[in-house]
Amino acid sequence: MVSAPPRPKAAPRAIVRPCVDPIRIPLPDDAMTWEDLAKLRDANPGYRFERYGKNELVITMGSGWNSDERAADVLIDLGIWKRSGAGGHVAGSSAYTEGDDGSLLIADAAWISDERRAAFRGEADEGPAGVPEFVVEIVSWTDDIADQQEKMERW
Repeated sequence: MVSAPPRPKAAPRAIVRPCVDPIRIPLPDDAMTWEDLAKLRDANPGYRFERYGKNELVITMGSGWNSDERAADVLIDLGIWKRSGAGGHVAGSSAYTEGDDGSLLIADAAWISDERRAAFRGEADEGPAGVPEFVVEIVSWTDDIADQQEKMERW
């Protein structure tokens, strides 16, 4: 019997955290609308543009395969739950929501009730929804936990 030679062990690799700290740009109050943020997002794939409060633009890197897969799993579960009778609306990382402080934020996964969505913008409006009842932020190895906690507190 002929056997294949053993596979060589992979050389150890250093794990280097890429420079992915958020870029924060001060803005005049209400200088950037959700339409502006959506245009920036669409013109710059791979980046996330959010407004913290009414006067700070925050730019972060988009997610990768591992984070997207975890978010997809959550979105699938939320979609199944919604269809099983919970109703409401499910959104992923391209839908803006508006925080209590005027922040325009993107969640990795979110669920908002029919009542809250309709009260905020109406069913047909593609603009940001109000504060979702359920929000998921996927924290990857490139994220700073303090930045994630700050964002979660804005909802």
